[in-house]
Amino acid sequence: MLPLLAHCDWSTRPSGRWICTAQPLGGKYQVALPEQVGPLPGFFARLRLVFTDGPILAAFDFPIGLPRSYAKNAGTTSFTQALRAFGFNQWTDFYTPAVKRDEISITRPFYPDKPGGTNKQQLADALGVTAPSDLLRVCDRKTPLRPAACETFWILGANQVGRAAICGWRDLLEPAQREDRIVLWPFDGELPDLLASEKIIVAESYPAETYSHLGLDRLFGKTTQAGRTRQARQIFNWCDDHGVILHPVLASEIANGFGDGPHADDPFDSFIGLLGLIEVIQNPLAFAAPADPVIRSVEGWILGMRSY
Repeated sequence: MLPLLAHCDWSTRPSGRWICTAQPLGGKYQVALPEQVGPLPGFFARLRLVFTDGPILAAFDFPIGLPRSYAKNAGTTSFTQALRAFGFNQWTDFYTPAVKRDEISITRPFYPDKPGGTNKQQLADALGVTAPSDLLRVCDRKTPLRPAACETFWILGANQVGRAAICGWRDLLEPAQREDRIVLWPFDGELPDLLASEKIIVAESYPAETYSHLGLDRLFGKTTQAGRTRQARQIFNWCDDHGVILHPVLASEIANGFGDGPHADDPFDSFIGLLGLIEVIQNPLAFAAPADPVIRSVEGWILGMRSY
């Protein structure tokens, strides 16, 4: 049975969180118009109401996993177990960003809460690694198709992902994991096996990884309406080639670059990430996580990313 697909473009701003879904229809996928995620409590329950029977694959563009160097120093060998612990007992301050460098610790790794006299080397030193690059997971590193992602625990600047990780782990994944509503890929198994279980499978995505898979222009300018509009023909071609059925209003949005709003790239990325999920579902074995046991237990992997 084909799963319901849901891709979320994430933000610390509730208004910046968008979801795009695709329902299986006669062996193809019918893609709905992106909409805002809404309240985080009950998110997975609402997804299950949309698709009452069968597997659901939900992906989010925030990190799901820990850098191996940090995990080693923290004494953890399992991200799923660590996720249950973060925010409690000795990890009470885990989600409270450090303001000063002397507040950074293994149990309080997110930094800095505010700008001013801060740098990534301070974070590296406090977490017991040699350089900031040691806080990148394998899947975060630069590839031939895209630049490196930002370090998970750094929460300053336009490309930071730490605040999204705080929100995603604390307010979405941990409560759902505690209620046994979700399983996490690749930590809980291979994707085909998880899909066969008909559960809600959660994975990490990265729309910037998907751009090249769809044949979009390199550095096309996703934050501008003109840049997004220039990709419309290639997007339509890809959808035709992969049997994707678009909601009529969504087709108009694609042709119009999702409009000229200041944050129109949010629904755009929710849709692009959804196409990445369709690509994976059509050939899941081609996108298996690397065999490295640390990746599969601690670091995680970006769904749709090939090994380089």
